[in-house]
Amino acid sequence: MNCMDTGNLSDLTAKYVTSKPGIADALSASRDDIIEELGRIDQLILRKNEEIRLLQSRRRPWQELLTHIEALLHADARHVNNRIDTRMARPVSVTDAAFDVLQRTHSFTHYKEIAKKLQEKNVTIPGKNPSATLLSRISRDDRFRRGRKRGEYGLSIWRTRSGKSNTRRSSSNMEPSLSAELPRK
Repeated sequence: MNCMDTGNLSDLTAKYVTSKPGIADALSASRDDIIEELGRIDQLILRKNEEIRLLQSRRRPWQELLTHIEALLHADARHVNNRIDTRMARPVSVTDAAFDVLQRTHSFTHYKEIAKKLQEKNVTIPGKNPSATLLSRISRDDRFRRGRKRGEYGLSIWRTRSGKSNTRRSSSNMEPSLSAELPRK
């Protein structure tokens, strides 16, 4: 059928049917059966399409209700499926997250290690080089101070053994101990 047009096919069929007696009756019966089956299939398609439209109309209010519930949950940043959906939670600033990491470790930590811990906690640090971005942010924040070793940072609320608060450039013994938290900048 690919190579022949419909005119040639009907000419060929007419020659074949007229040359063989009885074949015309068999082909005609087959044709009638095929037309009848196609009619049944078309009726089934119409019924199924109607069922699909009915199901879609039943689905629409449920989908709208779900959309409203998700919007309410997003506004409240509540639990979804018994766990907090991190996509809905408010973003945490990089410096606040770094502050929390240093509070938990209670020791001076290299800024690259802090960046690594933040990324493990799924805190997004913007920029091409997250470690450099973190370094830039914590070096400008008064809650942080440099340690003795290159690239190490700690919290400015930590005091030395003598009990005096260190300045950023101090090179005295810096053992961290917690005191009252300074207000955030």
